[in-house]
Amino acid sequence: MFYENLRDNTAGSLITKFGRDATLRKQTNAYDPTTGLATNSNSDTAVKILTLPMSKARDTFSEELVATFDQFVIMSAQQTAAAGVALATNDIVLIGSEVTRVVAFTPVEPAGIAVIYKIGLARA
Repeated sequence: MFYENLRDNTAGSLITKFGRDATLRKQTNAYDPTTGLATNSNSDTAVKILTLPMSKARDTFSEELVATFDQFVIMSAQQTAAAGVALATNDIVLIGSEVTRVVAFTPVEPAGIAVIYKIGLARA
């Protein structure tokens, strides 16, 4: 309960107040062997993010990995938890008209409860 409160009422509310709108897009691909057709579908979740200086990414990720990032952001886990969505590498993050993809992420998850995600993004 403590970490859910930290996620929703502390980190989540601060990122909501000071962050900017973004959309987390999960893409799923399915193949129907009967018809031989592949279908793609998107599922979008509204999220809030804070953009941080790239120098802060070096505190979390290796220099080689940071070199592949175009942006370093923190995302609240509040909206993903409410939507039942798990962040994954190669997910799409739409920031305004900019399309980026998750290159790497690290959840801050004391006691297994994700509070925030530190995310390296690259242009898609």
